[in-house]
Amino acid sequence: MSLIFSMTNRTLFVQEVAGPEGIAVDWVSNVVYWADSKREQVEVVALQPPHHRRILYWQDLAHINAICVAPLNGLLFWSIGEKAARIEVASMSGSDENYSEKDSLVRRTLVSRNIVWPNGLTLDTEQCLVYWADASKDKPAIEAISFDGLNRRTILGSGLQHPFALSLYQGTLFWTDWETQLIHSCSIGRKHQSPNSNNISVLEDDPGSTDQSAPICLSRARAQCACPTGVTLKDAFTCNDGPSTYLLLARATGLYTVSLDTAQHWVLPLDPLGTYNATKKAATSIDYDPAEQEILWVDSEQNAAVRATRRNSSTGALTTRTVMTNVSSSPGFALDTRGRNFYWTDENRRCIFAASMDGSARMAIVWTYLERPRAIIVHASHSLLLWTDWGDEPKIERSDLDGGGRTAIVTEDIIWPNALAVDDSYLYWADGNTNKIECSRLDGSMRRTVLGEGAHRFSSLTLLHDVLYWVDSSQRSVGSVRVDGSNSHELLRNVAGIFDIKAVQREQALPTGEDRSTAGSSTGTSTSSSTSTGTSITSSSSTSAPCADNKAGCSHLCFHSATAPGGYTCRCPSNLELSSDGHTCLPRPPSGGAFLLYCGSKGGGVHRLSLSAPYRSQPLPLTPFSACGSVAYDPVSGTVYRTDPRSKLISRARLDGSDSVVVAKYGLMLPKAVAVDALNRNLYWIDMLLNRLEVSRLDGSSRRVLLWRHLHNPSSITIDAAGRALYWSELGSSSGVIKRSGLDGSDVREIITGLGNNVALTVSRAREPPSQLDVTRLYWSDAERGKIETSLTDGSDRRVL
Repeated sequence: MSLIFSMTNRTLFVQEVAGPEGIAVDWVSNVVYWADSKREQVEVVALQPPHHRRILYWQDLAHINAICVAPLNGLLFWSIGEKAARIEVASMSGSDENYSEKDSLVRRTLVSRNIVWPNGLTLDTEQCLVYWADASKDKPAIEAISFDGLNRRTILGSGLQHPFALSLYQGTLFWTDWETQLIHSCSIGRKHQSPNSNNISVLEDDPGSTDQSAPICLSRARAQCACPTGVTLKDAFTCNDGPSTYLLLARATGLYTVSLDTAQHWVLPLDPLGTYNATKKAATSIDYDPAEQEILWVDSEQNAAVRATRRNSSTGALTTRTVMTNVSSSPGFALDTRGRNFYWTDENRRCIFAASMDGSARMAIVWTYLERPRAIIVHASHSLLLWTDWGDEPKIERSDLDGGGRTAIVTEDIIWPNALAVDDSYLYWADGNTNKIECSRLDGSMRRTVLGEGAHRFSSLTLLHDVLYWVDSSQRSVGSVRVDGSNSHELLRNVAGIFDIKAVQREQALPTGEDRSTAGSSTGTSTSSSTSTGTSITSSSSTSAPCADNKAGCSHLCFHSATAPGGYTCRCPSNLELSSDGHTCLPRPPSGGAFLLYCGSKGGGVHRLSLSAPYRSQPLPLTPFSACGSVAYDPVSGTVYRTDPRSKLISRARLDGSDSVVVAKYGLMLPKAVAVDALNRNLYWIDMLLNRLEVSRLDGSSRRVLLWRHLHNPSSITIDAAGRALYWSELGSSSGVIKRSGLDGSDVREIITGLGNNVALTVSRAREPPSQLDVTRLYWSDAERGKIETSLTDGSDRRVL
């Protein structure tokens, strides 16, 4: 729910308002107060930019409804209904942090006897009187009392049915009535009425205002100032520019903050005024980059995009940019603020990916022997990457920042390792099944339990100094505990939809250049289930950060390394290869850039194997499939085509994972093999269950069945575009065979017989001695007979290779 204020030149939206019952404007200080009956609190927001907002009162305010303000007296009044019906007065700058029932200077009760259902309130500031409408069923009335609680009197005690809203203007009272559906008015001795309104306020011209003396000036007459919720005063008139320590929350409804500077903790939207569109998104992971003073977070609603949000230091406005799209919405997300990279886990692809923080390059760095990678964290000062795996053999692993030097460090008595945090020497993790927070040295030794009591279902973890902050998904709560296990308590309760948490300590803006290279060890930020090592981690063992200086000359990705010469290594995205200079990624290195595409054994992934030294293999960042039946490549557009026999579809995407679309989905039963005719721009595939060979344009259009008669379990297909011929294998009636036809399916011939039932085909044109003429040959593997053979395209000159 939102509050909307329409002013002369603009409209102000106030987000995250649960149940606004009453509203009052201080025209002197240009602020608005409202009573929120659902959250049982009184809040205020400044009408002038940057529209600071503060929660003033929150104790014992059940069933609050009407509110009004006496700016020149520095007083707030509100009415409370139900069993504890009363009217209270409070200081406009007071706070429940200082409130006690005996403290009459901050807040006190004016009326609590002989009052049943107080609705509307209005003030006579000249006579220092507060008026209220009591909608008692037995005796409705309009009454008044002085600001000091004396001289209570009845203004109207008869002729009322259900008075509601109330206002006063020049000696005349106006009120609405729910029963009569009329606006009534009265002065001494007489009444008037007009129809059809239940909310009423008498307006005069705004007398104007002067410049604010503080972010929220609550009473100019008495020089009473306050800071936004969670922010403390430097002196009587100046606020700090924000909380010095706070929590960032990634929730289903956006980004939120919780100040740790004050005794009371409130969950506030990052932008309480609605100018920040990202508050309408679903944030699943969050981290903080102190070097750029940006929040990086994963938006699962928009193609799982990584976005960066920062606040303008002069205007306070928030701006958001998209860093990268098509990343996983997994809760594993971490920044390397020194190396200027970020990492994420992808449970569907069973991979861990890395990308530069400018979004220019990405690559898979770990993809073998992963089942359900989840939490991930960077220990920047030690150049380590640590992550958890939820698979059949749960564990915590670590590696170098480029994925090398991998080793398992925790493998026993661990089930659902949900979250990670680190300090200089220790790793902390939260297990959502054992309901424990544990720790060990970075090599897994000296393991001990930090918090093991209670029925917590830990889902996220972050560290600031020597305090761990955790999220309990079952209780929808946020709590804290010291790393030695002491002082455990809840900070927040009944906060739904928290996916991730990040603790931050604000310090002065970091400079650029060499000083920024130490950002990862001096910013004061903590770690979480999806965050980096943060500023509470310092280490004298690694003070330089070559990757922070123009990527140390790397063209795409630079990773810090404790063992590599110069303290870093350069790496390339999956569609490029590292040249001999060790720094530059080229699409076609001296070897010609040849590579092999193949289907992985798990998760339906496609891998790319370089055919030049050092013959690296890595998965392509493609949308996950249930299974990979076959793969084909269009060299003209750089597009990968693949079949998914389980999901019964054929899709395509570029090597970097972009432009992913489904080409064929309907009318498929078991799409087994696919082949690209790059010359004529057609796509061919075999449906093994339907015994069909089909063709379409490369985008899936103009689809038709090419062959269906006399096909017996076709399984593999290849194309000789220059020779205008198709080749495919079949199980046949007794043994495997290879057949040939024209590209249009005409002139079908059986050219090879006597094969097993698992045959794969390809065709190639090359010069053969001694004639040195271009010859097209057919090659096939026979898995059942353990052979690789070749022949000419008519089946002659058959040889075992």
